Amino acid sequence: MTRLTLTPDLPPQTAALKRFERTIEELNHFYWTFKCSLEFTLSHMAGSAMVPQVLSGQSASHLNIPTAKFIADAPTTERFARYSLLVHAVTTFEDYLKEVLSNFLVLNWKSDKTYKVSFRPEEIDPGADVQGWLRQRAVEGVVSEYLSRTYRKRFPAICTLLKEHGASCPTPSQATQDLASAACEARNCIVHAAGVVDARAERALASHIPGISIGTVLDVSEALLWQFLGALRDSGRALDVEIRALV
Repeated sequence: MTRLTLTPDLPPQTAALKRFERTIEELNHFYWTFKCSLEFTLSHMAGSAMVPQVLSGQSASHLNIPTAKFIADAPTTERFARYSLLVHAVTTFEDYLKEVLSNFLVLNWKSDKTYKVSFRPEEIDPGADVQGWLRQRAVEGVVSEYLSRTYRKRFPAICTLLKEHGASCPTPSQATQDLASAACEARNCIVHAAGVVDARAERALASHIPGISIGTVLDVSEALLWQFLGALRDSGRALDVEIRALV
């Protein structure tokens, strides 16, 4: 992964960023545990006809297949592991954005600004603080609107939102922004198109996956996966640096 270097005199990280970075570390541990296990298993397949002859334990009974098939399926198994990791990483990144932006807006509320709020009267608890309830609903609407922008436009939109509420614009490199956007597009293809490249994925990922074409299986290499995760982490850190003093 790439690594964004931070100066030591910054305010403490937000709790949201700590949770996000901890998840990235856990995903890193998961992936390399998986890779080591797969490589170890593959290295012991020679001379055995069935996988349970190689593996021990109750779980081995669920892989009652020929070793030849296990070996042939290994590249697909690795691809699904990379898919799973990327989907989890992007989902965690977007959850981080939602939490940290919501907290920022609540604490830097502009009472003279006009907000749009949509609700049914019965949704309001009669005993609730109506002003506080409306503020929270308005914040949810603003955050949802900004996070629903196209992936390429989302970061510039967040910059505008932050500046309107007293923060500076985060400054990750353009390459980092492009990779973070591409990571989200790849996740979108995996979740909504079962990992089969469609026209949207082809356009969005052409500069990151040479030879990508409509109808083929999305190929997120191991090297690209770590570039994606590094960009997501650095984007999250850059955002946190600008708002942590205000939350």
